[in-house]
Amino acid sequence: MPEDSARRELKKLLKVRSGTTDILYNRESSRLEFKETFNLGSRGKYSRSMASFANNKGGYLIYGVEPSPHRIKGVNADKFDNVDPARLTSYLNSHFSPELQWEIGSVEIAGRSLGFIYTHESIEKPVVAVNGDGNDVRESEIYYRYKAQSTTIKYSELRRIIEERLLIERRAWLQHFEAIGKAGPVNVGILDTIHGKLYGGGPPLLIDETLLRKLKFIRQGKFSETKGEPTLKVIGEVQSIAGIHKETAVPKGIHFDDIVTAFLAWRNLGDSEAKSYLREAVFQTSPYVPIHYYRKIANLTMEDAKQLLEEQSTPFSSTKAKILKRVHFEDIIRPINSVDMSLKPPLSITKMSVTKAMAKASNQKEQRSILVHALRKDPRCLFSTITETDTASRLCEAITHLTPQEIERGRADILELLLGVFRDHFSTMTSLEKTTFRKAAAFCDEALAKSKGGG
Repeated sequence: MPEDSARRELKKLLKVRSGTTDILYNRESSRLEFKETFNLGSRGKYSRSMASFANNKGGYLIYGVEPSPHRIKGVNADKFDNVDPARLTSYLNSHFSPELQWEIGSVEIAGRSLGFIYTHESIEKPVVAVNGDGNDVRESEIYYRYKAQSTTIKYSELRRIIEERLLIERRAWLQHFEAIGKAGPVNVGILDTIHGKLYGGGPPLLIDETLLRKLKFIRQGKFSETKGEPTLKVIGEVQSIAGIHKETAVPKGIHFDDIVTAFLAWRNLGDSEAKSYLREAVFQTSPYVPIHYYRKIANLTMEDAKQLLEEQSTPFSSTKAKILKRVHFEDIIRPINSVDMSLKPPLSITKMSVTKAMAKASNQKEQRSILVHALRKDPRCLFSTITETDTASRLCEAITHLTPQEIERGRADILELLLGVFRDHFSTMTSLEKTTFRKAAAFCDEALAKSKGGG
């Protein structure tokens, strides 16, 4: 909903009580929540409500309304309209996933200005809190807007969201199969937007990196306004190989997911795009993110990268301070827990032998040791072995016991393993296990920056 549309809808929704000049007829509902004042220091409470609206049908936070009776107090419209949305965006991106779509503005009701934040209904429900912030936001919780309350979701609503998501996926699969059936499997390819590769038996297709990057930031699953037919708007032009004109693409809404996935997939980013990823590192709640990969792609020295990051104004001062040390390798990631390399490895490093050895291991230390042996010999044997979250966590620990040369030698396979862990296990990991994963990814980033061929 464009901002003007949100403002028009709000003007229709808000009504002044008959016989009064400044008391709203409206009560708080599944789409309306009133606040007397606006203060970015309360962004935790605001974000909780915004996530609740996103998981329902969307809704408004309205500022400048006193508690019952809902008397219009108003806000300073000029001041409210000049609020920097980047500060709230950084907070939202660091605490919720997938990304919230929202707008901020002011509207005049009964001769006074009210501020509003409109949150769109999320396409990819449920929106989940990925990091906590005191009592306002708790990690792994899902919030939902009920009649006049934003609270943790109840079973019936969560079940409905899951069923609707499964229904959408089933319909999408049917549409894909129908399209493949009409075109014929030989003429259909599959675009992997993580690795930027096109798989298929048809003629080769070249997609410009600029267009590929833009595809990643279009709202996924956006539906048309007529009968809900799924539509995708491609921004950019597809040109012949001889006529390709590369433009600098600066992505929007970069999350931790994007920072870690682009590194693990070893994406070939542009200079400006790499700088955008690097800048976003200091807006994360954890300092354990890849940084050297983006620094090298952007052709920045350590001093250049440090200056770039120092210029960023972020609420996460501790993250920023630690990352600035990591840029110069003043604070490096140490091996996590211990291993006993005197233990004999399996006679042959294969998927079956490693699986059996892991099952027989009497403790976590022995499991880590087995995985270190496998990583040094043939990381590919672990591709279909890491099926449990606890084993994935042991793998992350084992990776931190490799040397930079070993990481460089097995780079493609090791990063692919971590990408699989992120895709299949990260969402179900405990906070400690998530930190272990983050450290393993950042450890590989440091190791590759130190090695001769890294970055």
